[in-house]
Amino acid sequence: MTKIELIQTTTHLSQQTTEELKQLNLKLKPYLQQYDESKGAISFIYSEWLKTASKEAKTYAQPFLDELGISKGYISKLRTVNTFREENVSEPDSFFKWFDSHGIDKQYQLAKANFNNVVVLWSIGEKVSHETLKDLKNKVHPLGKKLDTKKHTKTNPSMDELLDMVKLQLVEGRSNEPSPLELRLRELIFHEIRWREEKKESLERQQEKRSYVGI
Repeated sequence: MTKIELIQTTTHLSQQTTEELKQLNLKLKPYLQQYDESKGAISFIYSEWLKTASKEAKTYAQPFLDELGISKGYISKLRTVNTFREENVSEPDSFFKWFDSHGIDKQYQLAKANFNNVVVLWSIGEKVSHETLKDLKNKVHPLGKKLDTKKHTKTNPSMDELLDMVKLQLVEGRSNEPSPLELRLRELIFHEIRWREEKKESLERQQEKRSYVGI
C-alpha cells in the first residue's frame, strides 16, 4: 500500500509559514487520499502487467505511465516495499500500520535499512524523519546495536543528541517493569518540578511580606 504524505513542517519555519502550509494541507488532504489509492492500484496493475509484457509494449506504455507520475524508479521502489512486507509478514498489524503511515519513498528507505533499526524506530512509535533515514543510510546511528559510548560521548552534546541517546537506552532496556534508567529519569524530573514549585512559593511569600509592610 502506498502512502502520500502531507507537507511536513519543522520548528525552523515561521509561524506564518507553518499556518499557510497547514491550510494547504487541509485543502489537499482529501484529493491526495484519492490520488494515493488510484496511484497504488494503477501501479500494482502495471507492475503485474510488466511481468509478461513484451519489450515493445513496455517501451510504448512507459510515456503514458510517466505522465501519471509512475516511473520505472517508482515501480522499483514499490517492488522493494512489497518484498519487504512479504518477508516480514509475521510482524504484528501495528508494525505495518506504522510502516504504512510513511510515504513510499520513506517506506523504500526503511525497507533497505537494517531490520533491527526499523523495529527500534517502530517501538519508539514516532514518524521517521528524513534526517533519521539519512543517518540510517550513512550508518551514523546503529539503532539496533548497543551504543558505543566512546563514539557518542562529547564534551558538549546538543540537546537532540542527548535525547537520542536516552531514547535508545530506554528502548534497549524496555521490559514489563520500569528500567533503572527510567526510574532515575523520573526522579530527576520530579526533583526539578518540586524545585520550581518551592521556588515559586518562596517568591510568593516574599511578595506577600513586602505587600504587608508596604514595600
